[in-house]
Amino acid sequence: MKVQFYEKLGKRRTQSILLSVAILIISYFTYFHNYNYPQAVFWDENYHIPAAQKYLNRTFFMYEHPPLGPMLVALGEHLLHPNNFSNQFNDIYYAKDFPADFSFAGYRFIPTICAWLLPLVFFFITLNLVDNKIIAFLLSFLVLFDNAMIVHFRAAMLDAPLMLFIALSILFFLLALKNKKYNKYLALYSIGLGVSVGLVATTKMTGLIVLLLFPLLFSKLFPHWQKVILSLGIALISFVLTFVMVWQIHFSIAKNINSNLDSGGYFDISTEYRELIDQNKQNEIWSFPLRLQEHFKHVKNYQKGVPKLDLSKPDENGSPSLFWPLGARAINYRWETADGVFYKYLYLQVNPVVWFLGLSGTLGTTALIFVYIFFPLREPLKNKFLVATFLLLYWSYMILISQLGRVMYLYHYFPALLFSFCLFALLVEETRKIGNLLLTTKYKILILAVLSAMVLVSYHFYSPLTYYQTLNDEQFRQRMIFPLWDLRCVNCARTGFYK
Repeated sequence: MKVQFYEKLGKRRTQSILLSVAILIISYFTYFHNYNYPQAVFWDENYHIPAAQKYLNRTFFMYEHPPLGPMLVALGEHLLHPNNFSNQFNDIYYAKDFPADFSFAGYRFIPTICAWLLPLVFFFITLNLVDNKIIAFLLSFLVLFDNAMIVHFRAAMLDAPLMLFIALSILFFLLALKNKKYNKYLALYSIGLGVSVGLVATTKMTGLIVLLLFPLLFSKLFPHWQKVILSLGIALISFVLTFVMVWQIHFSIAKNINSNLDSGGYFDISTEYRELIDQNKQNEIWSFPLRLQEHFKHVKNYQKGVPKLDLSKPDENGSPSLFWPLGARAINYRWETADGVFYKYLYLQVNPVVWFLGLSGTLGTTALIFVYIFFPLREPLKNKFLVATFLLLYWSYMILISQLGRVMYLYHYFPALLFSFCLFALLVEETRKIGNLLLTTKYKILILAVLSAMVLVSYHFYSPLTYYQTLNDEQFRQRMIFPLWDLRCVNCARTGFYK
């Protein structure tokens, strides 16, 4: 009996390993392969590459984002070092004139590595949400083949690391829940949760919604106070240590004054902070609260200057958060043509099948919870806490982000999109019948296989916009399916809502 158990366990592990390897191979070709193409700057790389160069030159500066993202961008350049110089943009904040031989391979390296690993982490998340490895593998197609994620994550930007750290936070949260009976594993996964949330908090402010995972974990451990103290105590300590360590590394690196920057290189900092820098005492731990306060003050002042959304502007790329679940609006990151007939486009354009499945997961599980609360179900929900958890994360994020007065863009939906994928996985797990058809595991795999084929077809259809491949105007117009996307070629007239 024991031999059979270990044989079965070994078989499961082998299957998981093989599926994981398959995901890494597929993800390499969708996310990582030829990631440094095009050899041209696009979107916020103009900001993040100069920020990264300030780390490479140990230059003191204030930035509108937490430090981990641009530090990771700088780390890739430091590791690969494909450029002879790394100080072309040390005196500025927005880079325009890139040298002809400038290589983006180093600056894009770490974000793209994070993007490469994201589908694998999502696969492990789905393994904790559904009972079948093949179903989990097919669900990973949502991340593997989303055109919007791919094009945005293959860049020297912050969102790929952010999404990887959010995914890791979710994974460690699920593992802590699954192993809450065993103190050793609960402590281990609580450390992982605290570190991951700390990495989120030091990458981008829009990821702070994952702080909700702490009280959600508390609600499942309560009233077992020993486990509450063990798990949340370790998680919070890990979070604080990670948060402080990342910021302390930032303060330790970025300390040389560049007089060509704002206010002679001192920016808008207080006299007290300026004296610390002049006395080379800015790294002392006792001044950490002051330094952090100065950063948040700078961010607050920066946000005041960010424009509001104005849909009447012909060059507006922002969109209301209400449009995001529908994939609107697409953003033309760059284009070029050699002959005026065939054009290359780099477009933030969604895979509509993927985003539709994410939206169906959100709406479907919202309906399930509504029915569960107000109408008794014949069969209760198996995972009502997890459904409620991801719905809380999703709707809290969307409500909070909608309250921001500044212009926001489609890629700000990515955290909520990941939550919607988790909700779709739970919807698959909870759905037992469609009409009179009993949904066995076999039927679920069959349905998901068909949906995965649709995901692949849609991915291939929009891949020229993802990988900067040539299209003529007619080929581009064939992809202008939904007017709300505002997807248009150079010679295409604006139509629909934005006209």
